[in-house]
Amino acid sequence: KMKIINPSVQLEDEIDGQRKVKIHAVYKHFKHKEDGIINNYLYCTMFLAYPISEENVPEEIMRKAPKITTKHTETNEEITLFYYDNQWNYINNDNETLVIYKSLYDGSFPYARPMDMFLSEVDKTKYPHVKQRYRFELLEGEE
Repeated sequence: KMKIINPSVQLEDEIDGQRKVKIHAVYKHFKHKEDGIINNYLYCTMFLAYPISEENVPEEIMRKAPKITTKHTETNEEITLFYYDNQWNYINNDNETLVIYKSLYDGSFPYARPMDMFLSEVDKTKYPHVKQRYRFELLEGEE
């Protein structure tokens, strides 16, 4: 059985009081039900993907770079990620870093979610009965 790290304690994924995403870690989504199927709404973070404008990527790199496809969690839009300059990137002109993560309960696509949304608190107006403070909370060890 996994336990949630107390979000009020200074965590490895918190720096200077700001929450940070821990890569290669398991997170519990606030919709997880303890009495549900094993591992429902548990996710493993894979890496971060950074926006880059198309004009900043040489055409040859776009052809040859390793690529994977992910789905944006809010829009269901497929996003092509490519490895360039020692990091994963995607073509976009905004400044929105994406968290790429995979479910532990099915074989679905990797998901992409804006980092700010991944780290955000649960909307208590929309979900008043949810006890979890954050949308995703880091899990640690076994009880």
